Amino acid sequence: MFFVFAPLVALASFFLACSDGGGSGDPADLPDDPPAAAAEAAPDSAPAVAPYPTYVPEAPGIAVAVLIDRSTSMREPPPGSETPKNVLARDAVARVLEATAGHLRENPETPVKVGVYYFSTKVLTALPMAPYDSAAVRAALERTVAPSGFTAIGEAMEAARLELYHSGATRKYILVVTDGVNTTGVSPAEVAREIRDRSEGGVGMYFVAFDVDPAKFAFVEEAGGEVLPAAGGDQLREALSKVYRTKILAEAEDYGDGFAQPRDTARAAP
Repeated sequence: MFFVFAPLVALASFFLACSDGGGSGDPADLPDDPPAAAAEAAPDSAPAVAPYPTYVPEAPGIAVAVLIDRSTSMREPPPGSETPKNVLARDAVARVLEATAGHLRENPETPVKVGVYYFSTKVLTALPMAPYDSAAVRAALERTVAPSGFTAIGEAMEAARLELYHSGATRKYILVVTDGVNTTGVSPAEVAREIRDRSEGGVGMYFVAFDVDPAKFAFVEEAGGEVLPAAGGDQLREALSKVYRTKILAEAEDYGDGFAQPRDTARAAP
C-alpha cells in the first residue's frame, strides 16, 4: 500500500505547485528580469544600455565629486618644487573650492553639493557628498592620509558616480587630480564609456594630469570629458580654477538652463 500511495502524493503535490505558480507568494522570491517571451517582444528601438538608476528624487542643482590621487608617487615633488604633490593637490583643491562660497552668496538659489575622496589602491571618503560648507571642506582636506599604494582610477570614478547618483542633483561632475595612469582595479576607460552611455549626458568628467602626460587620459576625451595638463603647483591651481570656476560654477549660474529634467521618483536599482 505505501509504495502505491507515495507516488500519488508526489504527483498531487506537483499539480498543486503548478496551479499556484510554484512560488511562495513573497515578492522577494519573484525574478527581477522579465520573462524571455516579453524580452523578445521588446521593440527594436529599446536603448542598448539601461540608464543609471536614481536612488533619491532629483531636482535642479549641481553635485561635484573631487577625486584626489594619494598613491605612492604623490609623495614626490613635481619638477622645480620641494613640496610633495599630495600637499600641492590638497592645497589647490581647498583653495579652488573656496570659490563656491562667493558663488553661493551671489546665487543663493543655486544648490551646490561637494564630496572629496582620496584614492590609491582603495577609495577613502574625506568628505561625504553634502551641501558646500567651507569649514567642513577645509577640515576634511587637513586630514590628509599619507600617500601609499597603487592607482585605482577606475574604482574611484565608479565610487564617485555612485555618490553623485545619491546626491539628488540633476547635474553631476567628476573632477580627478592624478599624477599617473591606472595600475589596479577596473579600467577607467571602461568606466568612462559606461558613464557616458548610461548617464544620459548627466555626468561631466574632468581630469587634471598633474606631472604626467595628458595624452595618457585620451579615453576621457573620447567619452566626452576634458583633460587639462598641470606640470607644477601653479599650473595645478590654474587648471582646477579653469574647470571649477569657468565650467562647473558657470553652469550653475545658468540655473535651470541645460539641466536634465528633475526626477520626482527614484528608479529602483537593477
